[in-house]
Amino acid sequence: MKFTITDITDNPTNLLRRVGYRFQRQDGEEMSFVRPLASAGYPRFHAYVRIHGSNLEISFHLDQKKETYG
Repeated sequence: MKFTITDITDNPTNLLRRVGYRFQRQDGEEMSFVRPLASAGYPRFHAYVRIHGSNLEISFHLDQKKETYG
């Protein structure tokens, strides 16, 4: 699911922290944030964030379990 927030005035990291997400990592221009739904860490919401000018593009995913590939 993708969302675009236009004309942001605050730092994207601060915006997502206010709604309960934790910064995970940054790969180039894309930042990754997670919000666990259980104390074990999974399932969790995963948000991939990109900044385009003053717009913020967020792609949400649901991680139901930890990846099992090595």
